[in-house]
Amino acid sequence: MEVVRVIIVKKIFKLGLSWILVHSGFLTCYLKNKRKGILILRYHRIFADDKESLHKIGISKQNFEKQLQYLKNNHKILTLEAAVEILKNQKEIPAKALVITFDDGYKDNWENAFPLLQKYALPATIYLTAGLIGTADLLYWDRLKQLILTSEKSQITLGTNVYKLSTFEEKGESFYKILSELKKADDSLKNKLLGELAVKLPGEKPIHNKEDLLLSWEEVTKMQEAGISFGGHTVNHPLLTRVSLAEAKIEIRNSKNIIEEKLACPVTTFAYPGGAFNPDIRRIVADCGYEAACSTVLGINYPNSDLFALKRKGITDGSSTGLTGEFSPTLFAVEVSGLFDRLFTR
Repeated sequence: MEVVRVIIVKKIFKLGLSWILVHSGFLTCYLKNKRKGILILRYHRIFADDKESLHKIGISKQNFEKQLQYLKNNHKILTLEAAVEILKNQKEIPAKALVITFDDGYKDNWENAFPLLQKYALPATIYLTAGLIGTADLLYWDRLKQLILTSEKSQITLGTNVYKLSTFEEKGESFYKILSELKKADDSLKNKLLGELAVKLPGEKPIHNKEDLLLSWEEVTKMQEAGISFGGHTVNHPLLTRVSLAEAKIEIRNSKNIIEEKLACPVTTFAYPGGAFNPDIRRIVADCGYEAACSTVLGINYPNSDLFALKRKGITDGSSTGLTGEFSPTLFAVEVSGLFDRLFTR
């Protein structure tokens, strides 16, 4: 309950501060005189409804549309390629410039996001986990989610840790605890732990497959023909700092090659899975022929920014909703201004 109370207090504070910043004119002044850079937004999933999700990496279609309406009316939305060109050549940056990106390549990007992007004539870049597109394979956190959601056990033990699974809330808490451990593991250990879980949670029924979770190449092609661009996000989504440099190079290079072969067009940008990179990984991305790469570091991008460490802001339902789930234009306005990140991130 204490955690919930803290979350509510933070939300109330942000909502109140947003109202003051917007209605005092401070935000308008800031955007006009202080923010002379490009903000890149990072989305993952766009759900058809606002039902509670175990893994909160997405937003509802309804909320996404309201966000797009606001962005269309209040910001200059650039393609990522145009943004990179501006930064690279130190051209004048349009006022309130933004870029929209999606990570991983979920099918709901096609089903729910793409129609709305077309409706509002907004460009976007989708980063594909190239080896999983059009296959029945799942990203490791979706494998974990499937095992936990379909389990009828009240708890499981992994090593010395006990994870409770009786309620949706307990499953959610256990999911994030186990996910935290998986993120620290290399691929072989990750698969071993997931295999261990599958044995301890027998009889689970698949809730995802290639038809309902990840994009197909046909869908990717149709979006590309309509103006959506695609970038590399490795082949299998490893954290690149947790594999050998040789393996990292294969993941980075082959991701580019696969997408270029499928779409018959150059792939010029990359996104680091989990935001994990270091100077060696950065060098490999550049050596593989990419022109820029996106991180998950918060902040605004300026003409002197490192093109292979572009900053992005993750967007969730909480970025634009009030206490009862209604859309808050003042909260979203401040969130996409980048001002909160400057105020609260050091």
